[in-house]
Amino acid sequence: MDTELTPDKQKELVRKHITALSEFFDSVQILVSNSSSIGTESVYLGSGNWYARQGMAHDFIHKDQAQTEAFELSAVINSEN
Repeated sequence: MDTELTPDKQKELVRKHITALSEFFDSVQILVSNSSSIGTESVYLGSGNWYARQGMAHDFIHKDQAQTEAFELSAVINSEN
């Protein structure tokens, strides 16, 4: 299998999965990245309610940030004991 996808092939692959998921979900947002010889290539595509997709993306970022901070705080507290 060719692991280096062209940008057009990357978008085609993401669109295929968006179409499949859209049959079951009101809003779909997919964010993917791939390291290649020219750097990191990213594809951000979705379908459905734009506001819901924005909200999901913000929620994902905030929850991930909170989990990271909690983990780091826990490591500091445990190292002091």
